Amino acid sequence: MRCTQCDDLQATVEIRVPRDLTNVIRMVQPHLRDGSLEELPSGLPSTPRFEALNENGPWDDLVGHRFRCRLCRSEFNLSVNTYHGSGGSWSRG
Repeated sequence: MRCTQCDDLQATVEIRVPRDLTNVIRMVQPHLRDGSLEELPSGLPSTPRFEALNENGPWDDLVGHRFRCRLCRSEFNLSVNTYHGSGGSWSRG
């Protein structure tokens, strides 16, 4: 089933370089602004809200955020290790 609010979000994005994280931030921000996505608790201590992330950094050593589509209830995860450069991902589910 297609969702009119979140189908344009890529299902999976491998984050290997800073530009990949910047692109994910740019992809997600409009959905938070228009209310189609809601941010869920990340589970990481002292994680700032996603809106506080600057698309060009600097970023915390660990970036972890969870989201849910308000219409279809699909969940999305952003998990990146910026300090060790091991990368991370954006994924649905």
